Amino acid sequence: MSYVIQSFGDLIVPPWLHAGDAQDIGTGGALTSFLQLPGGGYYDNYQSSISPQGIRPISKSGVFLGTPTELRQQLDAWRAMLGHRAKLSVLFDDGALRWQWARLQDVSTPRGVEVKRGWLPFALTWITAAQNWRGAVNEEWTWGDGTWDFGDGSAYYGVGKQVFSLTGSAATFTVNHGGSIDASNVKLRFDIMEAWQDLKIINQTTGQTIDIDRGSAIARPWVEIDSGARTVYLAQTTARTITAIYREMNRVWVITSLPHGLDTHAYYDLIGGQAFRIEGSGAYNGTYFPAITSYADLIPVTANKFYFIVPGDFPAYGGVSGGKMTGLYDIYDLVNVSDRKRWLVLAPGNNQINIAFTPIPSSPFHVTMTVEFTDHHA
Repeated sequence: MSYVIQSFGDLIVPPWLHAGDAQDIGTGGALTSFLQLPGGGYYDNYQSSISPQGIRPISKSGVFLGTPTELRQQLDAWRAMLGHRAKLSVLFDDGALRWQWARLQDVSTPRGVEVKRGWLPFALTWITAAQNWRGAVNEEWTWGDGTWDFGDGSAYYGVGKQVFSLTGSAATFTVNHGGSIDASNVKLRFDIMEAWQDLKIINQTTGQTIDIDRGSAIARPWVEIDSGARTVYLAQTTARTITAIYREMNRVWVITSLPHGLDTHAYYDLIGGQAFRIEGSGAYNGTYFPAITSYADLIPVTANKFYFIVPGDFPAYGGVSGGKMTGLYDIYDLVNVSDRKRWLVLAPGNNQINIAFTPIPSSPFHVTMTVEFTDHHA
């Protein structure tokens, strides 16, 4: 076989097979949308665009092996995952590993008269609407050695990262995408040592352009463009050290060693709040909106303390400390893009990315550009 369905969340899919077992990662039928015209002929609503794939099943059949207790434990573990959405991974015979989000729809374990002690047949069915499989970096770990596990969230380690240095106002870099279809979840981060003004990014391979037109110089440590999320953020001048994070009902409180420096907005003015990012805390890492820094009631929000609202089923962690909090400034309204639908993608193979800052605020001008993405495969 050329591939095996390897894992789902924390669970390793049993590799043992008997006669007639099979697995199928499918593709999902590409959707079509033809409109018959009154005068004859048809109109294609997708025109030259690639049409999306439909919702589809992914399946695998095989056998559980073990003692009666081990068989019951395996069955319980898989049945407990019914309805869950998690990362489903596929391992190819050449060592390539790919994953996508899927939901476990069915765990079938028929026990016929021929089934004896020590084994139990199974058939697993997942449903997915993902439009691509994502590649993962496989350089310094071996599957099963305990250093890499999709279920613990480390699938994000599979995000490719390419770093380039720019000294001066403009340069062209080659970014390689090892997938077979366009990568759409591209994130660009520019760490900038000096004040800067306008920024233009051109993918000369795809013809897409992103232009940030500030109109005046500013000194901020970095700017980040996320094509997948359609966000553009400037960083707070200095990140704050976190002394504590704790949850109280649906409020998650963040306490910083220095005044957080976030914009002040009342709770009832959620739309005016500021986004922020937590990194290195061991929990609650991520980007959130909005930060609630004042309140019309008696909740003690201070210069070193704020909170954000989470859903009731959001994970709760206790005793969290350490890490950094960075305020984010949304500059979406300063951005012009040539491709409103996709912003910037990477075509398979080499992409020539041109970067230009204007005007040059100082000489030399030092910038580090980091490009993050996962390889996309059909």
